Amino acid sequence: PSLRLDDLITDGSVVKIDVEGAEVSVLKSGMGALTSGLVDLAVVEVTDKTIGEVIGILDGAGFDCFYEGQSAPITDISQLDRGIGNILCLRRESPLYQQIITRTAAV
Repeated sequence: PSLRLDDLITDGSVVKIDVEGAEVSVLKSGMGALTSGLVDLAVVEVTDKTIGEVIGILDGAGFDCFYEGQSAPITDISQLDRGIGNILCLRRESPLYQQIITRTAAV
């Protein structure tokens, strides 16, 4: 039996998703938690085939997604190295958002 992400997240959480191509299904199963503010930060391993849909789902849930070390949200999905990689996604309304962006820009 599988669990929905919404069933697992009942309190403030940081989420790491590494599910070998099933990230879209996992994210869809957690829309309640993602849109309710229970998650401020998510790291999602994506592939060149899933990155566009993952970013779209998270954008709709109020998140901006970033490539490692970048301070501007992803606008060009073709920049994904080696066809697979992690993206950092921050809830736009989170108090962490500005802190992390400011630190990343300073590096």
